[in-house]
Amino acid sequence: MSELSVILPEATKVTLPNGSCYVHAVELQYLEMFGELSTELLKLLQNLSASNQSEFAKNHSAKLRSVLRVTTTLSRWKIRRLQLPVAIELFGVVMETNHYFFAHSLARATRVLAGEAYCNA
Repeated sequence: MSELSVILPEATKVTLPNGSCYVHAVELQYLEMFGELSTELLKLLQNLSASNQSEFAKNHSAKLRSVLRVTTTLSRWKIRRLQLPVAIELFGVVMETNHYFFAHSLARATRVLAGEAYCNA
């Protein structure tokens, strides 16, 4: 098997009302938590109402804080003090950034596997 080089994604800088932070790729150990929160936020956006927003806040605020903690350079203290609109928008940036990383990785894996299949034929 040939040697493969994995391109490590670069963090994305995000400007916040009271400073800035970097958003980076989700680590594999947190992928399930990230996926669950992403799914719930997308469900909320599809059917936005006051009751659904309250339900999301009640059931997923701790998970939102946890995901922001492991995907940004913000401290726990700063995350706990984010205004809700800022936290949701920041998580949107986390989702967008990680979608880009994921799509890029899948494309590279497809090219590598196609090359491997071709070489083994």
